[in-house]
Amino acid sequence: MERTLAEFIEVLRGADVRVSPAEAIEGMQVAGLVGFESRHRLKQGLSLVLAKSHDEKLRFDRCFDDFFRFGVQEKPDESPRKQPMPEQPGEGGASSGGSGGGLSSALGVMLGTDNPGEEDLALARAAREVGLQNIRMFTQVGLYTARLMQAMGSEELDAEIAALESREPLGAQAWKDRREALRARARALVEQQMLLRAEARGRETAERVLPRINLSQLEQRHQQRMKELIRRIAKKLVAIHSRRRKKARRGQLDIRKTLRGNAAYGGHLFHLRWKARRIDRPKVFAICDISGSVASVSRFLMLFLYSVREVLPRVRVFVFCSKLGEVTDLFRAEEPEVALAEADRLYGIGGTDYGRALRDFEELALDDVDNRSTVIMLGDGRNNYGDPRSDIWQSIYRRARYTLWLNPEARANWQLGDSEMRRYAPYCTRAEVCATLRDLERVVSRLLDNIG
Repeated sequence: MERTLAEFIEVLRGADVRVSPAEAIEGMQVAGLVGFESRHRLKQGLSLVLAKSHDEKLRFDRCFDDFFRFGVQEKPDESPRKQPMPEQPGEGGASSGGSGGGLSSALGVMLGTDNPGEEDLALARAAREVGLQNIRMFTQVGLYTARLMQAMGSEELDAEIAALESREPLGAQAWKDRREALRARARALVEQQMLLRAEARGRETAERVLPRINLSQLEQRHQQRMKELIRRIAKKLVAIHSRRRKKARRGQLDIRKTLRGNAAYGGHLFHLRWKARRIDRPKVFAICDISGSVASVSRFLMLFLYSVREVLPRVRVFVFCSKLGEVTDLFRAEEPEVALAEADRLYGIGGTDYGRALRDFEELALDDVDNRSTVIMLGDGRNNYGDPRSDIWQSIYRRARYTLWLNPEARANWQLGDSEMRRYAPYCTRAEVCATLRDLERVVSRLLDNIG
C-alpha cells in the first residue's frame, strides 16, 4: 500500500500538485485509516490533505481517476457480469448486421452488441488482471496492448474469425475490423497510463513520451508543453528546409555569362554567374474538422502550419463542424492561441457535416485550386449518415496537384459506423493515419519536401 501511494504522490507532483514530505506522511496515515476498499472514501480523504487550491483539486481528481482506475474498485463492482446470450447463426439481430452472423466467444458476443460502455468495463478488468499500472517504458506499450487483448479473450475470437473466413470472407473481414477497433482502444488506454507514469518521472521523460501519445489522450495540462515541443520541432524543420530552398534557388552555372563576365581576367573565373530560376510558389489549403476528439489534432496541425510560415507562407486555413469558414486572416492578425479560440467560437458548433463543409469550400475556394495546389483535409470522415458530397472532394482531387487526407482514427475504424472514408479515400493522393505529434512532424516535413 505504501509503495502504491508513494507512486501516486509522484504522479501528483508530475502534474504540478505540490505535495510536501509532511503532506505525503499525512496521506499515508489517511490511506491507512480509510483503506483501499472504497474508491470514493480514499479519494475524498487524500484530497483533503494532498490538494490545496481549486486548480490542484481539479488536477488531483484527474490524476486519481487515471491512477486508481484499475487498482481500487467498489465491492459491488466485483460481482460477475451477465453476458448477453450469443445469437445462433441465421437469427440476425445486432450482432449479425452483415458481419457473418454472431460469434459465440465472450469477446465476440461483446463486440456484436456494439456497446462501448461494456467494452470499457472489460478493458478495465483486463488492465487489472495484467497489472497495467506497472508499465514503465514506452517500449512496453505493444506488449501490454497484446496482454490486454489476450486477457479479454482475443485468442478464442481469432480462432472463430479464422473459421468464419473460409465460409464468409466478407463477414470475417467485418469482425476483423471490430477486433482492430478494440485493439486501438486498448492501445489508447495503455498509452494514457504510460504518459501518467512518465510525468511522474520528470519533465524530460514526459517530453520523450508525449510525441508518441495519441493527441486525443492529452489533457489541458499537457497543452503548454506540447506547444513548446511543436515550436522546437518547427524551428528545426524551418532551418533544414530554408537551407535546402536557398541551395535549390541558386540554379545551374551559366557558362556563357560567366565567360563574358571574366574575359578581362585572362580566363580566370573570379565571378560566377548562375542561371536564374523562376520560383513558382505553391499554394496550400488546410481544411480542419474541429469537432470532438478530432479537434485536438486539428489544433496542433494549425499551430504547426503557423510555426513554419517562414518557409510555407501561402497557406489558407479553413475550419468546420457544420458550417465551414476561412480563418487565414485570423491567424495572420492574432497570436495562435487567440486565433484558435476565436476559430472555435465562430465555427466549432453544430453536428459534423462534411457534405455542407465541402459545399462551403466549393463556394469559397474551389476556383483557386489548381495544379500548384496541395489540399489537406484533417478529419475522421464521420458524417452522421448525411450526404458526404464525395463528388466535390473528387473535383478537388482532379484540380489539385496533391490531396492529402489525415485521419486521427485507426485505419480499422475507417469502415465502421458513419465513416465515409471508403468514399473519400479513392480521391486522395495519400490517405493516412495522423494521431500523434510524430505523425504531424512527418506530415509537415514531407509537405515542405514536396513544395521545396
